[in-house]
Amino acid sequence: MTGATINFTLLGAKRWELLHQIVPKLALVVVLIDPDGPSSVLEGRLVEEAARATGGHARIVSARSGNDIESVFASSVQEHADALLVTSAPLLSQMREQIVGLAAQHAMPAIYFEREFVVAGGLMSYGAPLRDNYHQAALYVGQLLKGAKPSDLPSCRVRR
Repeated sequence: MTGATINFTLLGAKRWELLHQIVPKLALVVVLIDPDGPSSVLEGRLVEEAARATGGHARIVSARSGNDIESVFASSVQEHADALLVTSAPLLSQMREQIVGLAAQHAMPAIYFEREFVVAGGLMSYGAPLRDNYHQAALYVGQLLKGAKPSDLPSCRVRR
């Protein structure tokens, strides 16, 4: 058996670190999760741990709809949150325009899990480029169809 996986959850702590570099007095970060996305929930917990390790605080908030996003920003502004960290979730990706727009409207520094948020006007992102992963998967399939044994293929190849 062969396959591919992308573990975005482990990148949450790195996103915290990068956010901490651009907002040095980072105290409270709102961590936006999709409560129905197991990897998003786990990533939120890992960000909480990273925040505690640096003396900061991460407040996990859930969103399932555009109305939830509006509420998240309203409460974050009232709490004087220093920044926003958006966890990896397809649902949150679908709401990227709204999230990026509200972050800009409230002048809230934010870090996202994929480049498309930055293309939409977001501040910064840190994550694995999905397009490159799909390209790599296609190369593997091509090699397998040409007779290569899965055990002969490298287990991990990073393209730069």
